[in-house]
Amino acid sequence: MAIHRIERLVTLSKIDETFVSHFYGVSIEKLAQSQPTDPVFKARGIQVPGANGASLEVDIFMDATGKALSNTLPAGGADSVNPPTWPSADAVTLGEDSMHYILDNAPTQADLQPFYTNFLSLILTQVQDAQGQILSHATVRSSSTNLILEIFLKPDGSFSSYSIKAP
Repeated sequence: MAIHRIERLVTLSKIDETFVSHFYGVSIEKLAQSQPTDPVFKARGIQVPGANGASLEVDIFMDATGKALSNTLPAGGADSVNPPTWPSADAVTLGEDSMHYILDNAPTQADLQPFYTNFLSLILTQVQDAQGQILSHATVRSSSTNLILEIFLKPDGSFSSYSIKAP
């Protein structure tokens, strides 16, 4: 939901359009609530890092159902340096398609369930397969396992492969 919300914030001109093309990752943090109306989760969307290693970020505060309540832009980020260019889809769409792979398959594939029920973060990079084809490489972490889920998508967002490995 957080990646989709980033795309929506760009569409509504609430955040810079580079959050779509320079998308690098998203992380989720459970928040302590002092009031029942306080946000339950904070999702942090980050762009490809800048020259100083810092990234432009957006924090999205959500309720228990994942509905966005508010967003902020933390200070201190830097413009991306050398973000990957994608031939068919933008980076935020490839991140969202990677998450949809988990959402669609975790109910029937036990090895994906920790990444669905205890999602922690997703980082998106560009790689090439043995034939030189560009692929998106999503590295997904869970708070319930040290294993890493890797999802590889073709540039149009269609599934290529996945693997689960030790760090």
